[in-house]
Parts: sequence; C-alpha cells; structure tokens
Amino acid sequence: MLLVLTVTMGVSAMDGAGSFASDSFATPSGKLATLAIQLGNFKIHVDPQTRYTDYTKWEKADLILITHEHGDHLDMNAIKALSGPLDVAFLPMNQPYTMTPEQVAEVVRLIRPKIVYPYRYSSTNPRDLEKLLEKDTYTEVRIRKF
Repeated sequence: MLLVLTVTMGVSAMDGAGSFASDSFATPSGKLATLAIQLGNFKIHVDPQTRYTDYTKWEKADLILITHEHGDHLDMNAIKALSGPLDVAFLPMNQPYTMTPEQVAEVVRLIRPKIVYPYRYSSTNPRDLEKLLEKDTYTEVRIRKF
C-alpha cells in the first residue's frame, strides 16, 4: 500500500514533552532539504526533489510525505518515480493557508489515488471537492471531521 500524505510542518510546544536532543546540518543557501528514511524494508521519503537526485534508480516508496503544496516541496516527477499504485492521499484544503478545492482536484487527477481524504478544510466546504471529482470514477472522496 502506498500512502501520500501532505503535512503542515511547524514547531509547537507539547506539555510534558520535555526536551529532545537535536541535530542541525548546514545546507547551501537557497537549497531545500529532502529526506529518505528506511525502517527495515519500509521506505519513507519527505519532500523528494528530482533536482537533487534521480529517483528512477531508487526502490519504490511505501510512504511519501509532502510538507507543502508549492513546487519546491510537491515535485510530481519525484512522486511518480517513487510511486507504485497510490492507495490513499491526505490533502489539505483550506484557503488562504493551503489548497483550494480546485487545486486539490488537480492534484488528485495527477496522482490518481484510490481514496482521497481532504483535511484542514475548516473554512472550505469539502463537498466542493466531491462535486469537482464526481466524474472521476477512479478516486473515492472520503470526508471526515479532522
């Protein structure tokens, strides 16, 4: 099963979390980071970017995390190279902070998941996405309260 999840990254304080050791790595100015993690045979990619590596030479991912919808994070060529059939996608849909229903529909048509869950839609009507994708028989839109 391949899952693509877009996540909004940020720093927050958690009660009782204590302090954690952290590492920092300097990167050349103007470049963004991409991350690959392997846990046993489970392969995770965060913001894969084809401008930094040729993902056609990599094994397929089990999980791809996209932290932002802009092109410097959402690289469809990298996702296609790392993806097999896409089972589930979680896509944020809330203006002015994330994508519009039209933008989410465009992403769904590009990545063609079997199931899509829109989330973070507090001020956006998720039924708008259903209407935009009603003729797309490949993807089921599942609306839940997140």
